[in-house]
Amino acid sequence: VKRVAEVADFGAEDGSRRAYTKDDFQLLTVMGLSSTFASAVVLALYIQEQMTLGVYAQPIILWAIVPLLTFWQCRLWFSTTRGYIKGDPILYAAGDWVSQLVATVAVLLLVLAHTGN
Repeated sequence: VKRVAEVADFGAEDGSRRAYTKDDFQLLTVMGLSSTFASAVVLALYIQEQMTLGVYAQPIILWAIVPLLTFWQCRLWFSTTRGYIKGDPILYAAGDWVSQLVATVAVLLLVLAHTGN
């Protein structure tokens, strides 16, 4: 997200400290979106791992986190491609009420999965 935001912010074809140009915007976006969905698959594989089943009292609750985080990451990509994210995406997410809500719900789901209550 940070690199795509940098590329989108280029005023001219002068590039940044990194070797990206405006022409890289679309490819970087596709790579980032692909990483978003790959991370959802990795999380799903973790949830169904036998070792994970022994750590959580109710591991099935963890499945709710997969679409939640996928939604959040896709929303970050929309925000980036629309030019809302300038600079550090962590700072953007920290001040974004939807990101804060997603983080709160994810933590609550982790606690519920762990305690079983």
